[in-house]
Amino acid sequence: MKKGEYYKEAHLLFKVIDKRYNDNKSLIFTSNVEKEDWPEFLGDPITTSAILDRIFHHSVIVDIYGPSYREHQGKLLQKEYGEKKQDKENKTKTG
Repeated sequence: MKKGEYYKEAHLLFKVIDKRYNDNKSLIFTSNVEKEDWPEFLGDPITTSAILDRIFHHSVIVDIYGPSYREHQGKLLQKEYGEKKQDKENKTKTG
């Protein structure tokens, strides 16, 4: 993506967040990008500052630390798959 496209994308995100902010509407926002990394992530530090200002002004921030839920689910699925595969192999050997 070209630098100009990043500015456009950051501005579009700003427009959505600004509209919700000005209408005093709720917004649930999740991200795995740290606050200090947003300017680089969005590619436009000025627009990013305005976005974060509106996001954090009336917000309740919930930081969640720990293992990823998706990673946990993936490990469970792999374990289940391994057990099914083992059962199938055992039935073939004894069958």
